[in-house]
Amino acid sequence: MQCERKKARLNQSKNSVRNPFRDLYYLHSRKRFIMNSIKLSNKGIQVKVSVFVYLDAEYPSGDMFIAYCPSLNLIGYGNGEENAKKDFSWIMQDYLEDMISQGTLEKDLISLGWKASKSSFREPKVSDMMIHNHQLKSMVDKGNYQQINIPLDHCFA
Repeated sequence: MQCERKKARLNQSKNSVRNPFRDLYYLHSRKRFIMNSIKLSNKGIQVKVSVFVYLDAEYPSGDMFIAYCPSLNLIGYGNGEENAKKDFSWIMQDYLEDMISQGTLEKDLISLGWKASKSSFREPKVSDMMIHNHQLKSMVDKGNYQQINIPLDHCFA
């Protein structure tokens, strides 16, 4: 019964004026929601992070997309949504390789708000990141984005 009421509230919010902050808070505050993570092992690294993809309204030709990951503070971009996602994946892989080779990945993730446990790190909640990240708050307030998860499996050479 309670689950049906929650679904009804979500359906009502879809039909009315959308409040993206409330929707994100709802998603990220539920225990059943699977948090994205970075998992390390001696064989490689598995990554799944939240990425917000949106059209850059300030770009003159109007076709520049941005793929922004607030939990890693990384941005990819490209002409078209798929190019922005590909560029972001390359940027994320480059970031991880650099941090691992310098031995600073754990320190950097913790400074960005990630929670460490044994050989993995949990991504901070979007609602928590919005408190300190004005760019993210502005983007969510405008509501012109698509939230996706980008996975990456990387084996060490």
